[in-house]
Amino acid sequence: MKYLACLLCLLVCLNGGILKAQQTTGKISGRIVDKQTGEPLPGANIVVAGTQLGAASDKDGEFFILNIPPGKYDVRGTMMGYTPVVKKGVFVSINRTTKVDLALTMTTLDVGEEVVVVAEREKVRADVSFSTSYIQSDNIEITPATSIENVIARSAGINKDDFGLQIRGMGERDIAVYVDGMTFNDNRNDRPYTTINYDLVKEIEILTGGFSAEYGNARAGVINLTTKESSERYTGSIRVEYSPEALKHFGPYAFGNGNWWDWGRFQYFEPSPDLNKDGEPDFIGWNAYSDDPARNIYNLSPDNNKKLWDYQHRKEVLHYGDKPDYTIQATFGGPIKPAWGFLKNTSFYLGLFRKFEAYAYQLSKPGVLNQNVNLKLIHKFSPTKKLTLFGMYGEDDGAGYDINLQHDYISDPNFIIKYNFLRSGIANTLFAVDNISNNIKWYNTYGGAKWTHMISPKTYYDIRFQGTYKNYWAHIPEEHPFGYEDSIRVGYKEYFFLEDRDGQMRGFPAFPKYYSYHYKTFLYDQNGYWLHRLTHSRCYDKSNLYTFNLKFDITSQVSNRHQLRAGLGHTFDRIHEYRFAYGPDYRGDFQGEGKLDHTEWDADIHHGYAYFQDKMEFKGIIVNAGLRFDYWQPVSPMYDLTDNWSNEDLLTRGHLLDFREQMPKKDIKFRYHFSPRLGVAHPITVNSKIYFNYGHFVDIPDPNDVYWIQMGSIERLEAIGSPDLNLSKSIMYEVGYEHDLGLFRVNLNGYYHDIRDDVRRVAYTYSATVYYYTYRNDEYKETKGFEIRLDRNFGSWLRGFVNYEHRFAVRGSFGPTQIRPDDSFLEQENAAAEAKDRARNSIEPVRIAKASLSFISPKNWGPAVMGFEPFANWIMTWDYYWRGGTRFHWDLTGTVDEHVKNWKWRDYNMLNLKLQRRLFENKGFGVELYLDVYNVFNIKNFNVSKYGAGISKGSYTTPGSPSRIFAAQGLDGSVEFDNYMRRIEELGKQPGDEVEYEYMPKREYVTYLFPRDIWFGLRFYF
Repeated sequence: MKYLACLLCLLVCLNGGILKAQQTTGKISGRIVDKQTGEPLPGANIVVAGTQLGAASDKDGEFFILNIPPGKYDVRGTMMGYTPVVKKGVFVSINRTTKVDLALTMTTLDVGEEVVVVAEREKVRADVSFSTSYIQSDNIEITPATSIENVIARSAGINKDDFGLQIRGMGERDIAVYVDGMTFNDNRNDRPYTTINYDLVKEIEILTGGFSAEYGNARAGVINLTTKESSERYTGSIRVEYSPEALKHFGPYAFGNGNWWDWGRFQYFEPSPDLNKDGEPDFIGWNAYSDDPARNIYNLSPDNNKKLWDYQHRKEVLHYGDKPDYTIQATFGGPIKPAWGFLKNTSFYLGLFRKFEAYAYQLSKPGVLNQNVNLKLIHKFSPTKKLTLFGMYGEDDGAGYDINLQHDYISDPNFIIKYNFLRSGIANTLFAVDNISNNIKWYNTYGGAKWTHMISPKTYYDIRFQGTYKNYWAHIPEEHPFGYEDSIRVGYKEYFFLEDRDGQMRGFPAFPKYYSYHYKTFLYDQNGYWLHRLTHSRCYDKSNLYTFNLKFDITSQVSNRHQLRAGLGHTFDRIHEYRFAYGPDYRGDFQGEGKLDHTEWDADIHHGYAYFQDKMEFKGIIVNAGLRFDYWQPVSPMYDLTDNWSNEDLLTRGHLLDFREQMPKKDIKFRYHFSPRLGVAHPITVNSKIYFNYGHFVDIPDPNDVYWIQMGSIERLEAIGSPDLNLSKSIMYEVGYEHDLGLFRVNLNGYYHDIRDDVRRVAYTYSATVYYYTYRNDEYKETKGFEIRLDRNFGSWLRGFVNYEHRFAVRGSFGPTQIRPDDSFLEQENAAAEAKDRARNSIEPVRIAKASLSFISPKNWGPAVMGFEPFANWIMTWDYYWRGGTRFHWDLTGTVDEHVKNWKWRDYNMLNLKLQRRLFENKGFGVELYLDVYNVFNIKNFNVSKYGAGISKGSYTTPGSPSRIFAAQGLDGSVEFDNYMRRIEELGKQPGDEVEYEYMPKREYVTYLFPRDIWFGLRFYF
């Protein structure tokens, strides 16, 4: 009890902390005995070689060593009268207990000799009671991946969507990411920063099936990255990766004659050929076009109509696929020399990162550029006291796409295909592709300090402080490649003139690469395609975020069976949000009048936590039990519409100033939640175990959902946050079985995730002039599934894994999507139940399989030819990804129930390859050459995406709408889709298969994505 009292006193006396705490070290424990008799050896010394960490065994010969950074170590055991023993190759991982048993022999060898044994591979991870994956740096090195996200996404249960990582179907907003214990989540939008130099990474821990009480503000999972620390010598590396310019889609170049439906058919003066074989020419020709007054609105001759079309679609403006992708990474670390004063016993590790990926189509920027520099300093005051300083500065430069709550730079090079060409309402923006986006540049600054003090061999504590500053900057494209001034400010300087049939000269805007937005006459080309888009690229963002965290954690091994850990912390966020847009006629100074949709607010928010947990390790059972307390308290009040939600005097046109001055505000209530966590692992044999975990998890509200206030283009309230939001909650259960098969380890698990009080946007509709959106905690989701994992992440010849994920989900809401004046009893149980029945949506099961196989030839293997060993130092890794096709309903006979999904899209397949060889290595200096090939066999995967092809019937949906990928200007996409499906049915094929040209989607350039992509890499290290 005295140990528990000490822990509680420390928690009471200290305050502050990071909301998302985490441990970055592991533990070694074991027993040291006499090899001949098996008797325990009390008082023996056990040391982790290369460190100042060690312990002495107790009366039972048992020992433990705390606070060990992850890595591979040699453990040395000594005792007077016995020959020392060194166990080599002991792996230590984050949050893990590694068992090391030593047996000493009475001295028979000469003084100075020792017995060396190689540590056996751990059969079963006995102390792990959650679904956990560990990725060491040597396995990162052999992975075909261009980012740390892609490395992580190979694990079971983890995938990527358009914004970032997913864990078991939940997005990155529910994932906590840490680097060396520092939180890398953005408290403005709760998205993690994952642009990380992976040559710096020493180990990655991935928690996907529950986690202990030290982790908060995350409901899907936790990702811990620990970076390398410098040794007694200087080490470093330089890596360069390059992928030549190429199209990032199958099919023809979009801006050429090969693109028949958007370009090629408009090259004819006489009627064009009939490629879709419907009995009509695909284009009537410019002669007939010019003779039709309804079409020829400028009264031009056929020649001039064609000249105008050519000018509006000139290739020097519309181009893409001409930029290479590349990555440059560098690391350097070691002791600071010469060293004096504080610099004595101080080391550093520096990392530089720069990556450019071109977009699949031209936007306001040609691609996304991520770059950062980070520095870690470690000063050891003594063997028991250490100070770590961390700093990082990064910039993200790319194209954005909206002013709404998802405002972000586009990081997925192919996202624009799904968003620009296939989203409802902007399906015909092929020739306005670079002006539906704006320029975005984010500045990210992280700084922190960690003090670690080993009070005794049994107890140590950490104090962390972190400061974060982020500046979000977005604006319309301003620079013009043809040297024109910013046309949004001064209007058009140049015109393209053509003579009409009456002899009058007509002027047409010059349309530079970045089009203007205030010129209303020329929004479309002659065939109905957008030349301007007035919604997205006009958006500005001038926001910033300050976050300060202070955190305290203490760990104490109070006995050989109990390791107690406790902590508390506090976070302060100061957010300035300022986003706005301009209308098509604005020519002002950008300071006041003319702004359309805009939001501006400031908020100070406090949130924090306290937790206590006990790791109980017995021979037959290991229990991780804990309790977490989270709280959230914004101190900035928010507008209260409770009594004014339909007030036309304050919410409609012309009353915005009155709204800000007269609308009452309310303080936001203190929110808190207690979250129990329990994990149990039971080793059945030395080769197998079962495990179970259960926990409650919460997310604090998104600040935008609380404080957002958007004034619309007609000067009315369009959207407003809610001061009444609660913490979003979820309960997770998981049960699993792990078995060591010798060469492989197999893991089976099943889980259930009950998600409640998620935030959903709800429309309030009172009249034609009073209608707006706000937010409520009435969305739910239930997810259940199972995973099968088979892995071999060790060995010098063969490594690899196979995993399979099968997931089901049901989601819906407990309230209506729209509230009207006659809904006076919305909160009654019958109304809520009725709304739940209406909104309930069974999501199509997700089936995903991943496999990897690495062949590694050792150093000096095989015959030498003139001093060269052609078969040594090779690594070949094959990565395979499979996703089951989505089911959907299609039936023109009316004989199949519309809720029955009677068709299935073709499965998605992708095979990647990494081929790597170490060309040279001498005294620690080496050179590696490698080749990464993505989609090795150039497999065509049909574009079934969020905005791709699909079908919708009632509440049962598959992603998207078929009309958007099968359509072309003047064609009905639904009819085209039906024709395709009829042909599929006739041929006995599967949706997604290729058939004759006339039945295929007309937008060939978005039908199949991700063709073969080749990266060349070169790495120097020392």
